[in-house]
Amino acid sequence: MKKSAFILSFMIFFLCACGNTGIPKIEEYIWSLESVQGGDEKNGGYVACSPEMSNNIQDLSIPIIEIECKAQDGVITLNDKTNNKTYSGSYKIKSKDLKSITYEITINSKQGLAVSAMTEYYDGSQTPTFIISIDGYALNFYSRELQ
Repeated sequence: MKKSAFILSFMIFFLCACGNTGIPKIEEYIWSLESVQGGDEKNGGYVACSPEMSNNIQDLSIPIIEIECKAQDGVITLNDKTNNKTYSGSYKIKSKDLKSITYEITINSKQGLAVSAMTEYYDGSQTPTFIISIDGYALNFYSRELQ
């Protein structure tokens, strides 16, 4: 009896621990654009990048832009600080798994998908990542925690 109670307690603890997977939710962060990739003429190459990433890209013709993304209560907003423009739309969860959340998004009448997950590096460190795939482009964001 004690053995089965211990096993049951262990299973409940394990299931509760697995339920808290540490998957970043888009509402928990301010997202800063790192790069934009895609477009027919670029075949998935860089189309634009952040000032921080520009040091790592050798093509000096790639525009440097600053875009911040926030999400709350089903509304997603991209604030383009370079061009003083704001783009907004909606999002909803499409699916979840143990490592990521996939969202259906609409921004300025364009539909796409987005995913949030932890990116794990070679040294074992992790950082929240958010990628929007829309209109043939991939917008890659890194996180800043909400204050």
